[in-house]
Amino acid sequence: RKKCLVMVLSSMVNDGPSPMNGGPDVFKRLYEESIDSWAKSPNENTGVYFYFGQTTPQHWLNKPDNVILCSMPEGLSYPTLIGKTIEAFQYALDNYDFDYIFRPCAGSYIDTDVLSSFLDCLPKEKLYGPQGFVSGINYVSGSAIVLSRDLVENLVVNEAKIDRNLIDDM
Repeated sequence: RKKCLVMVLSSMVNDGPSPMNGGPDVFKRLYEESIDSWAKSPNENTGVYFYFGQTTPQHWLNKPDNVILCSMPEGLSYPTLIGKTIEAFQYALDNYDFDYIFRPCAGSYIDTDVLSSFLDCLPKEKLYGPQGFVSGINYVSGSAIVLSRDLVENLVVNEAKIDRNLIDDM
């Protein structure tokens, strides 16, 4: 079977262009709820990681193995989101064997068995999806992005060409 990394875009703050309802700790609660539910025991072909920007040290006195701390400052501004995502993708390329990265938002519930079955039917190269089309732009929904390894490598290599004024799913 194909190998997948589920890399959850995470935050310890609730700022940015459109803060979520739920108060300042909403993303911390989403992380904790994921750890206590779907991320607790993924299948053998799936690794689950949560990536965060730099926060105050007390947040991660005992950082779990499934947390990637990026050098970007914590926050939800578009440049920060893209920076954290590219840095986390580089970390994945340097440290893990995988065929795909599945990047859901923090509020997603992932059935890793269904995800593995779905990915086994897809090509191992040039996969970017699922795609939508809005205002003349072909893009994927931020709720879940699937990228094959070759496209993850391409994003990291071409980081300087990325428009950091757009959200990371454009």
